[in-house]
Amino acid sequence: MPSRSVPCDLQVPGGARLSFAASAGGIGMRLLLRGELVAGCEMPASVMVFQDGRSTWHRAPYRSVSRRRVRLAPAPFAAAEVIAEAEVGAASSRVVVRDSYRVRGDHLRIHRTVEVHGGSPGPGFLSALEWDLGGPALEDPWFAPGVWYGTNEHAPDYAIGSPSARRAAGRAMVREDRLPLPFMLRWDPRRSVAFSMAHVESSALTVAGDDEDLPLVDARLGFGSLGVDHDGSAFCFWFPGSEGPVSYPPMWTIPRGNRQADSPVNPFAGKGALASSRGECLRLHPLADGFRQRYLLRVDLHAEPSFERACDAQWRRVAAEYRPRARRAPLARIQRTSIDLLAGLAVRRGGAVGIPTWIDCFGGCEGRLQNTFGIGFVSRNLEAAHLLVAAGWRRRDRALRELGIQILDFWVNGSGQGLSHTEYDPSGERWVDSEDDGTRCVFLRDQSESRRACLKAWELERAHGQDHPRWLAWAAGYGEWLAANQRPDGSFHRSYRLDGTPVSPGSADAAHVIPFFLALDRARGGDALLGRALAAARFLQERWHRRRIYIGATLDNPNCTDKESSALAFEAYLALYEAGAGAQWLEAAQDAARVCESWIFLWNIPMPVDDPHRFFPAGRGTTGFQVITTGFSAFDMYLTRHAGDYARLARHTGDPHYRQIARILLHGTKGAVQLRGELGYARPGMQVEHWSMGRGRGYGLNSGWLPWVSTSHLVSIAAARECF
Repeated sequence: MPSRSVPCDLQVPGGARLSFAASAGGIGMRLLLRGELVAGCEMPASVMVFQDGRSTWHRAPYRSVSRRRVRLAPAPFAAAEVIAEAEVGAASSRVVVRDSYRVRGDHLRIHRTVEVHGGSPGPGFLSALEWDLGGPALEDPWFAPGVWYGTNEHAPDYAIGSPSARRAAGRAMVREDRLPLPFMLRWDPRRSVAFSMAHVESSALTVAGDDEDLPLVDARLGFGSLGVDHDGSAFCFWFPGSEGPVSYPPMWTIPRGNRQADSPVNPFAGKGALASSRGECLRLHPLADGFRQRYLLRVDLHAEPSFERACDAQWRRVAAEYRPRARRAPLARIQRTSIDLLAGLAVRRGGAVGIPTWIDCFGGCEGRLQNTFGIGFVSRNLEAAHLLVAAGWRRRDRALRELGIQILDFWVNGSGQGLSHTEYDPSGERWVDSEDDGTRCVFLRDQSESRRACLKAWELERAHGQDHPRWLAWAAGYGEWLAANQRPDGSFHRSYRLDGTPVSPGSADAAHVIPFFLALDRARGGDALLGRALAAARFLQERWHRRRIYIGATLDNPNCTDKESSALAFEAYLALYEAGAGAQWLEAAQDAARVCESWIFLWNIPMPVDDPHRFFPAGRGTTGFQVITTGFSAFDMYLTRHAGDYARLARHTGDPHYRQIARILLHGTKGAVQLRGELGYARPGMQVEHWSMGRGRGYGLNSGWLPWVSTSHLVSIAAARECF
C-alpha cells in the first residue's frame, strides 16, 4: 500500500492504530500494532452482485476521509470519529458505502451504512469488509466458536474449516448464526498477535426460504458471515451471510434416526433441500433503489502470548457486548413434571423394565428406531432410576422409588459383570448394544456414567437404611475391570468388545473414568483408586488437553471435536481438585471449562420471522443452549447438567463469570420445556432433544425426546439447591 498518509489516524489503547493512506486511485487503510503492519484494506468498499446465475465482485477505495469530534452519551465528553465514504458501481446501480470509525475502550468500532441508488429488485447483493493479511493464513490457528478450533485438525473432513475442505478451496466462510457468539479470531503465531472481528448488535433475522438450497434474495435477512477468502490471505465479513464452500444442509435432510413422516406433525413434507454440504449458499439483499444496510463491527487487535489466551479474552469481550441473560425458569415445576414424565414413560416388557430411548413429542409414541432401553449417554436409564429413587424418598412416593429400584435391578442382575451390555431390545428380548466402525461393541463412557448413577442410588438408599449389595458389587466389578485394563500410560480405549478386546484406538475421551474411580473410592472408603484416576488424568493432560484438543465424547458422531469432551474433562479435573489431588487440577478444570463454555450460545437467535412456530418454541431465547459438535450445527441443552460444576468453579476461583455461566445453563436451557400443553406435545415435561442453526433453523432431525433431556434438567436442579 502506498505510504502517503492521510491525517485521520485513530490510536487504540494497547498500541493498535488505524491509519489511512492515499494513492492515485483513492484511500485505503492499515491496521498496525506497535508500529507493525498486521492487516491492510486497499478497497474497503466491496460488493458482490448475483444476477442471471452469476456472481461478480466490485470493489472501490474510499473517495474521502475526514475526522471530527463527536459527543458521546451519557458521559459529556467528546471522542474522535473518522468518516470515510466510497462509491461502487455494481450492475446498473451505484452503491454508496459510508463508514464511521470510533475507538471504544481497547478496540475499534466500525458503523457501516450501505445504500443502493438506481437498479431494479431482480439482482441480489452483499457488502463486505476484507482485510488483506499479507499472505496465506489458512494454516494459522483460527477460532470460530462451535465451528473452528485452532487448525481444526480434528473436525470431520466434511466440516466447515476442516483442513481438507479449506485447502481444496482456499477459503471458508461461516454464517454467524452457527456461532455461539458472532465473532472470529485469527492468531498469528509468528508475531503473537490476535486479530478479531465481531458483529455487534446483530439481529440474526432469517426467513423460511433460508431452508432451501437456491440463492435467496430477501430484504429481511439480518445475519452476516465471517471467514477466510482469497486463498487464505483475506479475513472477511459479509452481509448478509453467504457461506461456502461448505454449508451444512438443514438437519431434516439427513437420513438418520426416526423419520418425521411417522409423526402426526410433519413440517418437512414438500421441502426441497438436499442433504449436501458442498457448494456455495448465497444469501443476499435486493439490489434495489433505496435499499439500505446497516451493521456494526468490532475490531480487536492485541498482542497475546498464546492462542488459548487470545481466544479466552476475546470470548469474554464479545460476551460483554451481548450481555447474556436467561429468564428465570420455574425450577420446582420443571423438576416435578420431569420426574412424572420419566415415570409415565417407563414400560415393562417381559422381565425388562426401562424407558425407551426415543419418544416423539407430538405423538407420544416410540420410534421405529431407538426404541430400545439404554444404559447411559442419551438413554440414561440408570441415571433416571437414581433420580426416581431420590424423588420417591423426597416425595414419600413408594411407587416412584420402587420403579427406580426395578430399573436398577434389571441392569445389575442381567447385563453382565465387568464390562456390561449397554442396550436392550425388549421386543426381541435380546441385548443389541452399539457399533463402532461396524463392529459390535460397548463404549466406555456408557459404562462409567451408568456405574456412577448406580453408586449414587446405592449411597442414597443406604443413607435411608436400605442396602443393595449387588448394586455396589456391580459398580465395583467395573472398577476392577478398569484397573486391570488401564494401559501403562494411564489411558483407555474409546470402545471395547464385551470380552475386553479394544475396538476403537481412540484414547482422548476417557475423562469419565476419573470421577467414577473417585466415586467408587468414596463408596468403599479409602483412596485405593486415586492413583488410577491420576494416571488417567495425567495421560489426558499431556497427550490431549494441554493443547486444548477435546474430542470423541459424542458417541453417535465421529471421533471429532465436540463440546461434551471438554465438559467431561472439566468435571473430572474439578473432581480431582476437590478430592485434594492438587491445585494443578483446578487450573486444568478452568482450561476445560473455558473451552466448554465456547459452545454455549450467549446471544438470542430468533426463529424465521415468517415461520416462527418451529420445533424450537417461538419467542423463547436460545441463550444457554449449546452447539453439539463440529460437522453440523445442531444445538441442545446437555450442558445444563454442568451448571453445578460452573458454580463450584466460581467458588473455588473467585471469578463471578463462572457463576453467570452456571445461572445461564441452569435457567436458559429450560425455556423449551412444555409445562402444560402449550407447545402441543403429548405430555408435560417433554422437550425436543435438539434443533439446528444455520439453514433449517429451529428444526432438527426430528421431534424426538430422549431420556437425557429430563435427567439433565433434574441433575442441574439438584445441583442448584446445593450451589446457589
